[in-house]
Amino acid sequence: MHAYTFKLLYEVTQGGRDLPSDDKDILAWVNEQLTEAKARPINSFRDPAISTGIPILQLLEHIKPNSTNKSIWLEGDSDDFSLCQYAISCCRKAGARVFTLPEHLKDLNGKMILTLFACLQVLYFSLKQKAENKQNRIKTNELKWLKLTDDNKTNGIE
Repeated sequence: MHAYTFKLLYEVTQGGRDLPSDDKDILAWVNEQLTEAKARPINSFRDPAISTGIPILQLLEHIKPNSTNKSIWLEGDSDDFSLCQYAISCCRKAGARVFTLPEHLKDLNGKMILTLFACLQVLYFSLKQKAENKQNRIKTNELKWLKLTDDNKTNGIE
């Protein structure tokens, strides 16, 4: 599972660009994203806060806004296991290839939690890559349009 997840990261980062080399790099990335989201960073993959599912939901909401129903997890009416189920469900719905189960989060299974965060990192890089490709297509279309406009002016067509 660990090797497969790092293989996914390698593929999505186009051969190693921004590729995390070990577990500490993934933890650093998670904390960087959580800090940007104005959420509390985690100390390790066995941080007790993870068993509530909240850090996962905060990270997912930062990566892909509006991918969760904030009222479900901000009100605090749900029990932790239900929030863990909800967090994993939201990750899958957002497009992450998640192998982690709610039990892994509740039991603080560090390896499976690492895998979950690595899958969210894959999702992050995939979304970032799609956005860059879309931006490049827009720029290409603008250049084509400008070239057509210039050609029409040169030929006396307006």
